[in-house]
Amino acid sequence: MDSNDLRDSSPHRGCHDHETVKVQVFGSNRRIPVKNDAHGRLETVAQTLGQGVDGVLRTTQQDIHGTTSTIPNASAYAQAGLLFGISQEDLISPGDQEFTVAFNNPGPRVMYLNTVSGGVQLEPALQRGYHETLHVTVSSGNVTGGAEVFSVNYNVGSPITSTVLVTLNPVIQSEVRLSVTRHPTGEFWLNFNGQIVVPPGFTLIVRIEGNLGEGVDNISYTVTWYELDT
Repeated sequence: MDSNDLRDSSPHRGCHDHETVKVQVFGSNRRIPVKNDAHGRLETVAQTLGQGVDGVLRTTQQDIHGTTSTIPNASAYAQAGLLFGISQEDLISPGDQEFTVAFNNPGPRVMYLNTVSGGVQLEPALQRGYHETLHVTVSSGNVTGGAEVFSVNYNVGSPITSTVLVTLNPVIQSEVRLSVTRHPTGEFWLNFNGQIVVPPGFTLIVRIEGNLGEGVDNISYTVTWYELDT
């Protein structure tokens, strides 16, 4: 398309005049400022319009290669008050151990799993080995029972609360595995970055297992997610 087709007609079009270009973003016509060169041609438009997570349209600045600075999704959703999480710490005894967290999403928002992280604490004299190996399973399914826990909003000034119901150590009735990982060091950090999606009416299950030996004192873990309108 010729640049003249993009410009508004103006009787006063001089060197480096500032004009506007009409663009369509999310179904609405918006105008953004552009600049003409000495020959009356449009210079490269270095701004684009996009809708923020809070629904506000904003411009983003690009460099000469068209690269836009970005921040991780979780950071953007935390700013909007839509990033939530739970953190737990449990004392443990030697032997087979299992820690289960269920996330039941009744709606109306959609849950996006962000991170699952945690680890065990060892006695200082204990050598590392099989004692601390952990297995982390993320699945969808159905559960019953469990103790309800409350999530936190990672924007500490936001009044928004999560609509996801979180329970500890429920009984798993059925499950479909989505991710299974093994962690011989007793530490794990899984970044799903929203790639596991839980629509309303579904339940996500995070299970941490290990045959923990003598000298493993406790386990800590954190699960974070964000919630967006359907």
